[in-house]
Amino acid sequence: LVSRAKSDTMPVDPNPAMFGTGPADGMTNGGEDVLDEEAAQAEMLQKAKAVPLTPLPFEVTEEAPAKIGRIRILRCFGRTVFVGPHWCCSFVMLGVILAIGSSFTSYNRTKGSLLHSVLGLVATLASALSFLACALSSPGILKPSPGSAGGSGHPEQFFASNGKRHCNACDLKQPAGVLHCDYCHVCIIGWDHHCPWMNKCIGEGNLFFFNSFLGVSLSSLGYIVLATMLGS
Repeated sequence: LVSRAKSDTMPVDPNPAMFGTGPADGMTNGGEDVLDEEAAQAEMLQKAKAVPLTPLPFEVTEEAPAKIGRIRILRCFGRTVFVGPHWCCSFVMLGVILAIGSSFTSYNRTKGSLLHSVLGLVATLASALSFLACALSSPGILKPSPGSAGGSGHPEQFFASNGKRHCNACDLKQPAGVLHCDYCHVCIIGWDHHCPWMNKCIGEGNLFFFNSFLGVSLSSLGYIVLATMLGS
């Protein structure tokens, strides 16, 4: 009777708080954080898929092959040199440079002209060294896809890519300015032209050396011709 009386006199809450029926702040915030993180990851993945994969330039490493396409990779005096398919033309060009320079130097030595002998020797060495710097440097080779067919490639390419062309030989999408050379059998970055006297293509990697050789050799040749005409 006493217990029943106490229960009758206790106040009753008209809106009792039921366990499990109210919102759990910690659980709600945690779920929202997970959803936000998943949405951010999905957005990043979508952006990554939208960016096209860029082919990588060929780099010489310990695992690199000794030949890529028709360009041989050699180690000479601690430096890496690239020898193209028309290496015999480079020997002819180097022989012409040395022959003209040595003839001019010997001619002025017999005449007793020390000044022209020294300048002729300097001009000959400068032309030969600038030639070798271009002839032995990399033209800028685009790394082909693993398992690609290689070779000259079909159809034949006459102009540099506009960024939308696919190379069947290297099995890659060519960036703008790239061309697959029928002689070198590789894709050349910043292709300018194929020069047999330099034994390979002229591209982004050796264009500076090529222009330097033209400037040095033409200046040297002009000096030799002018000095010979005035001396005679």
